[in-house]
Amino acid sequence: MGNKNTIIWIIVVVIIIILGVVVVGNRKAQAPANVQNQTQEESTAEEESLPNNEVLPIGNNQSEGSANTDTQVSSTAIVTYTDEGFSPSTLEIKLGDSVMFVNESSGGMWVASGPHPTHTLLPSFDQKKTVQTGGTYTYTFTQAGEWPFHNHVKSSEFGKVIVK
Repeated sequence: MGNKNTIIWIIVVVIIIILGVVVVGNRKAQAPANVQNQTQEESTAEEESLPNNEVLPIGNNQSEGSANTDTQVSSTAIVTYTDEGFSPSTLEIKLGDSVMFVNESSGGMWVASGPHPTHTLLPSFDQKKTVQTGGTYTYTFTQAGEWPFHNHVKSSEFGKVIVK
C-alpha cells in the first residue's frame, strides 16, 4: 500500500512539473499585453537637450529662402519619461503632428490628458493602460489648443503640449 501511494505522488508531481513548463513556455512566447513596443519613427525635428521647463517647437523646419509649399508635413516629437519626469515637459507642435512618449523610467507610464483622474479635457488623449520601461505611446493631435497631460500612475508628473 505504501509503494502505491509513493508512485501516485510521484506521478502527480511529474504532471505538475510538466504543466508548469508548458505554462511558462507559453508566457515567454507571447509579448506582455501591457507593453506596447514600437520602433521610433523618423522625425523631421532636431533633437536638442533642453531644460525641463523650456518649450520645444516641433514641425517642418525650413531654412531662409526655401519655398513654402501648401502641403503639410506631419512630424513626430519624442517626449521621454524618466524617474525625474517628462522631458521636455512642455512642447509646441503643429496641428496634425504626433508625440511619442517613451518610458525610460524604472516604473510604469500611463499618459493621459488633464485633469487627473478623469482625463476629460481631451478624452481621446488617454493611453488607457500602463507600459513599463521601454514601452511607448503615440498620440496624433487633431485639435489646436494647450493640452496638459500627466502620468496617471504618478500624477505629480505632468507636462503640456501646445498645438498651433
